[in-house]
Amino acid sequence: RIFVRMNYLLDEFAKIERFSSGAWSLSRVEYRFVDILDHAYDLLLCDRDTFTLKGEESELIVWVDFELFAIAIKNLLDNALKYGKEKPTVVISEHSIEICSLGDEMPEIKRDFSKPFNRAYEGSSAGLGLGLYLTNSIVQKHGFTLKYSYQNESNCFEICL
Repeated sequence: RIFVRMNYLLDEFAKIERFSSGAWSLSRVEYRFVDILDHAYDLLLCDRDTFTLKGEESELIVWVDFELFAIAIKNLLDNALKYGKEKPTVVISEHSIEICSLGDEMPEIKRDFSKPFNRAYEGSSAGLGLGLYLTNSIVQKHGFTLKYSYQNESNCFEICL
């Protein structure tokens, strides 16, 4: 599993480079969001029981590039697992996808997702925000919006469709 994960990460870095350089054009097709979510679980090497899922019955359909959008969702799920204190929640609704996890509020300095690195945290084991930068870039390229909020001691990332 470690070698599979390492191979995936190397492949993801190559995709990030292609995406960042503008060499990746979107191939938008209609997908059920739950299929993209399942792929994101596979990328994380976890199963559905790792998260609480709400709104699965909504049958949300999205017009997205499957691989890129799955990477964006995987990054948000990964952060929810890394920084959350309890089982994270995924909420699917007609106009948004929300991923929330109980935890400490994200510092204001880390909330600018338009930059690939957050210089205040370089060298830190807390992360540099590359995943959120990539996620935000993918979401924006699809014409959607990524929002962050802190409510009831939960960090919530919402993709507004």
